[in-house]
Amino acid sequence: MLSPEYEVRVLGYAPDEHELAAQVGDVDALITLVSDPVTEAVIRAGQKLKIVANYAVGVNNIDRAAAAARGIVVTNTPG
Repeated sequence: MLSPEYEVRVLGYAPDEHELAAQVGDVDALITLVSDPVTEAVIRAGQKLKIVANYAVGVNNIDRAAAAARGIVVTNTPG
């Protein structure tokens, strides 16, 4: 659904912290699974990052303090 309006990259595998940081440098939004490690290093690498949306109930995999410090919205998909 996003492809017509946005560039969408799907990794197709579970990235580790370093792989995810390498992919997030120029993105505005990051849609993750609960298994994706959205650490402070990943958030720091996201120069343009505005939102991290977890495709899961929780957000335990996201460093919420690091996101908040940069004004990045963190959300999930409960239910």
